[in-house]
Formats: sequence, structure tokens, C-alpha cells
Amino acid sequence: MDLKIKLMELTGLTNCVLTGRGATAIYLILKALNLPEGSEVIMPSFLCPSPGVVTKLAKLNPIFCDVGEDCNINISTVKPKITSNTRVIIAPHIFGTKIKMEPIITLAKKHDIFIIEDCAQAVENGLGGKGDATIFSFGKTKLVDAGYGGAVLTNDPLLAKKIKEIECELPEVQLNKSEKFYYLMNNALEKNLKIDDFEEYKTLFIFKYDNSKTKYINEALSNLETNLEKRKATLTTLCKELPELKVVGPGIHRGCFFVNSSIKRDKIVRDLREKNLWVGTLYTPINRVFSNQKDSEFPNAIYAKNHIINFILTPNILEKEPLDETIKIVKSRLKKPQIVLLLGGSHFYAPAIPIIQSVGAKVLLVDRDENPIGKALANYFEVVDIIDKNGVLQIAKKYDVDAIMAVNDYGVLTAAYVANALNLVTNSEEVALASIEKLQMRNIWKKEGVKIPKFKLIHSLKEAKNAALEIGYPVIIKPSGNMGASRGIQKANSNQELHEAFNEAIKYDENILIEECVIGTEHSVEGVIQNGNVTIFGISQKIKTPEPVRVDLAVFYPSQLFEKQQIEVINEVTKAAKSLGLKNGAVHAEICYTKNGPVLFEIASRPGGGRIPSDCLPLFNCTNQTKALTEILLGKHFTFKKCNEKGVVLGFIIAKPGKVIDTSPCNKTSELEYVHACESFKKVGDIVNEVKAGGDRAGYFIVTANSLDEALDYYNQLCDSRLIITR
Repeated sequence: MDLKIKLMELTGLTNCVLTGRGATAIYLILKALNLPEGSEVIMPSFLCPSPGVVTKLAKLNPIFCDVGEDCNINISTVKPKITSNTRVIIAPHIFGTKIKMEPIITLAKKHDIFIIEDCAQAVENGLGGKGDATIFSFGKTKLVDAGYGGAVLTNDPLLAKKIKEIECELPEVQLNKSEKFYYLMNNALEKNLKIDDFEEYKTLFIFKYDNSKTKYINEALSNLETNLEKRKATLTTLCKELPELKVVGPGIHRGCFFVNSSIKRDKIVRDLREKNLWVGTLYTPINRVFSNQKDSEFPNAIYAKNHIINFILTPNILEKEPLDETIKIVKSRLKKPQIVLLLGGSHFYAPAIPIIQSVGAKVLLVDRDENPIGKALANYFEVVDIIDKNGVLQIAKKYDVDAIMAVNDYGVLTAAYVANALNLVTNSEEVALASIEKLQMRNIWKKEGVKIPKFKLIHSLKEAKNAALEIGYPVIIKPSGNMGASRGIQKANSNQELHEAFNEAIKYDENILIEECVIGTEHSVEGVIQNGNVTIFGISQKIKTPEPVRVDLAVFYPSQLFEKQQIEVINEVTKAAKSLGLKNGAVHAEICYTKNGPVLFEIASRPGGGRIPSDCLPLFNCTNQTKALTEILLGKHFTFKKCNEKGVVLGFIIAKPGKVIDTSPCNKTSELEYVHACESFKKVGDIVNEVKAGGDRAGYFIVTANSLDEALDYYNQLCDSRLIITR
């Protein structure tokens, strides 16, 4: 039977034109429609690059939409992308999984939009014939594999005639630049580089049908039913043997499954490739190359890119490469618990350990202290300074860790360095540096229009005085990179106070910022960011020490901001985080809410300190920043819930300077019903200094109540108590 007739019978369509490849088929349709240059063509971002390339070559503008959980487009992903300039929708049945075409067809008719039904991965009965035109591909790895080749089918004889006329003018097949093109494309996708000109590679995608392919296509079509049955049997075996994985579709073009952890997915791929067994991952969203659309528009496509693993279903390959070995290796990796390397295990950070373990991971704790509090809780422990990047890297390799968690500013650079070296979830080292170095942070924010105080970089007292005159007293003096805890931060109202503040700040950093003293209420903001999308869990309000130092006396939830003000804060923090380039991890922001709205002081790519993530947020609204952060770093889709808010106050114990003689009042306070915790940082015999930085505080307590007013009353009562006694 004639090949064209076979394809028409398969789809129920009445006209067929054979083409050089599937991408050629799309190009021919776009050219035959004679659309105005710059017309918009909607297609999924989760797709091979070919449709984007030929759309650009046709002088049209690809517009990308997200996909659903089955990796296909649907009415809810397509509809928001339609504009008055939309002329075409390309609808691929990804992995052979059927799209729900009817709602899309109805939408397209309403807007007079042409639908190309892309069956490149779906040559079987019941697929094709739904859109205005259907295309097939007979390229490598396709269900009908002839090396290359394609077809256009339509019920419109005039369109078919025009397509054939254009096809006759195309050059012969030329594949000599394929290696160069795919190197260029893969590099651009990995580095998020836009490509505007594809003319050099035109003959790689657009060429005449090669008649020598007809024989191979006919043979493959004749064997299609047998091929499909074998693929279905293989897919069934994979589903039965690997129930921990979720099949995508199910489509039988490829054996694609979701692995709930992208890190575990990557390690499975590594394990199989080390044994030279076939395995793949799909696709890096192609919006990066063809448009200015951001990845944040395509959360499902990004999830698919990070979580899909592709097993071979092709019968002739499986004859040479039995599936048993693949299944055995995958099972072995799936059984291994994931390991989170935690950078620091002191009193504030040790509570993170059981939370990490609650998601099924084991904890490898590293600390320079040989006996930190967290050592007894961790599954594994190694003595190493968390600022020793190479030392931590060697430990991480030894344990084959799955995630690195920084819980203070000292660990942020190490976490980024090690995680990037091991291809784990993290931010770039450049972004990590910007999140702890205030000058770099402020310069980026100034450029991006984030609301910040006026500031100047100074290195000498003379420069400080000149800057203060320019900005206007009062001013705040702070080290550019003080690693948290309010070290070296003071307010100055005069030249004399400026001198004293400068001498304190210079102890911590030679680069010093002098900034305007903004007036308002001070707050911290806690959240997470995953694939560039920010989620805020809570906004606190702060009580500060008397001037000139700027140390927290208390942090309380909820803040006293109105709902509208909270939305302003969330929007500004989100803008600030994205402008720094944060992609994955924790978000901890310090802000001031002024009469003109929120002003950003700083953002850190680690959780807040003082047991805020492990205790205060769960007590406040049931969110758990540490749990969410663990899931993000393990490459999982994080989950959280909020409950009715309660009043929570984290109060810091300010003891009189002197030698500690008794800490028992703090221990007894822990027994009070409204006290969640009370802990002394000091033991009998230790010296308590005047409070100039966070580390000078003697301890802390957490109180909780049904309302903020009640919690603040409890806080004030405890502030009047001598919880740590000195002399």
C-alpha cells in the first residue's frame, strides 16, 4: 500500500505531503499559511528545540506555555498566552500521551487560530486528525524510525497543494552541521543564552523528502502493532518493578517516569551510565533559547526537566541490553536514604536535625567543635570547620551526600561551593557571595530599583564624616560583610558618635557601609525559594536594644503590620531575592517599614537564626522553614500548610555584665505552661559582657499564647525576671 494512503487511513485525513523531517513539516505549514512576519506561534516550553527553530526560520515569534502534570499542554496553560497576534498553536502529544484536544480546538476556533497537531511521538490509531493539520516524524528514536523523514496531513486540499509547492523548492538533505548545532543548542539551554539567528542551520531542519526512506517507513508501519505491544509490556514491567516511580502519561513513545527527588534522579542516571546502560533525561525548557520568557512562568516544565528519567522501550535495543540490570541498579539507589550535610550543630542549629530526619533523610553534621550539641542527634559526624570549603567537599564526597544546608552566613559560601562541585541543588557561588556581602547586594538592588537606604562605602574616618554630611545625621555604620548577629552595627548622631561607631565596625571588615537611618518598624521575613519562585512563611517584628547598638532584644509574631502592608513587604522581598539571582534555598530578609513603605536592609540565603525556623514559625502558623528547605535541597517539590496564627515571642536574655553564678532560674522558667523553651548560652563561671552584638546575649526564651498581646505580656514578665544571675 502507498505510504501516503497508509498515513491517511491512520489519521482519517484526506491529503498527505511527505517531508524531509517532522520539523520540515511544521515549517512548511507555517510558510503555506502566509502569516505576517512576527505572528505568534504558541507551543509548550517542555519540548525538543526543533519546532522553535523552524518557527524562527519562518520569521514568526514562538510564545511558550507551561504543561500540565502529564507534560502536555492543556486549555489552562494555552489560554493565558493567546493575544491578538496569535495565529498558530502547536500541540504535541508528548511521549505519545494524548492531549485533550477538544477544549483547545474550541478555544482556537473562537480566536481563528490554526492548530498543528504534532504526532512526532505518537504514530498510532486514535492520534492525529484533530487539528487543522497533523504532522509526523520518522526520525531517530521515534516509534516509526527511518533515521529521518516526516509528513503533513490535512483535509484542506488548497493548503496541501501550497505545502507541496514549497516542498518541491527545498534543497536535498544536508546533515553535516548537526553536531555543531546540537553543541550550540545544548550550551545555550544550559547557560540560558538566547539565540536569534538559525540561518546557518536551515538545511539541517528544512529539506526535501528522501524517497529512499519510504521502504523503511513502510516496514516500521507494518511492524507498528508488534512494536507497540512490546513497548507496552516493557512499560508494564517497569511500573511493576519500580512502584516508587510515577509513570508520565503513560505514553509509550518513551518510558518516562517522575523521580520525586531530582538529586536521586541524577544519581540513578549516573549509576546507570557508569554501567554503560541506556538512560536519558528530558527536556530543558526551550523558552531559554527562543524568547525572553522566564523559567518562573513554567513550573511544571521545570519540574519535569529536573525529575523525569527516561528508560529505553525500543525492542531491538532491549534485545542487546536486558532490562533486569537496569531495574536492579535503580532499585538499589531508591533504597538508599538521602544524606543532608548540615553546616553547624550548636544550640540554635541542632533543632534542625530531627526536622531533616523527619522527611526520611539522614544527617551528616560537620562542625569545628568536637562535641557540639547536635552531635548526639546526627546520624554521622565529622570535625571540620564549616568555612573550610575543600575540607567540607572531601567529607561530602566521602558520604556521597544529597544536599548541603547552610544555617548561618559562615556556611553560605561553603554550601554553594560544595553543592556546585557535586551538582546538587543550590545557588551559584556568585549569588551566594552577593547574599552575604552587603556592598555587592546594595549595588545590585540600587540598579534593579529595590527600595534601600541611601548608602556609601567608606574605608576611613575622614570618608565616614564626609559621607555622613552628604547623607545627613543620624546614620548607621555597619561592616559590609559582618556575617550576621548585628556585629559592629551602630547608630551615630554626631561626629563623636561616628568616631566610636567607625572604630567598632572596622574590627569586623575594612569595607564599611554608612547609610541613612530610616525611621519605622523593623521586621524579619522568612521564606524559601524554589526554581526562582518565592514563598513567604512569616513576617516578624523586632524589639531592639537602646541606641547606639542595633541588636535584637526580641522577635515576635505576628507583626503589627496591616494586611496591605504585609503584601507590600512580600512583594519587595520577592523582588529583592530575584534581583540577586537567588534560585533555590532559604530566604531571610531584614527590612524596615517606613511611612513610604518597606525598605530592604539585607537578604541572606539561609534560614533566620535564633530557632525561628525550627520553633517560632511552627508555633506561629504551623509552617516549617527547615522542612521546606530540606525538601528543596533534596530536589523535591516542597510542601507546607498554614494554621490559625498564634502569638509567639523569641526573647533574648540580657544579663548584667559579670561572672555567671546561677542559671537555674532559666531552667525553672522552661516548666511554665506558656514557655516553649528557655536556654542559657552561659554556664556557671562564664563571663557576660556588655551587649554590642548578638553573641553577647546570655540566652533566650520562647513564649507562646493565643494572641500577640498575651504573648507580649508573658515576654515582659520574663524580661523583669533575673533568668541568668551574675556578679
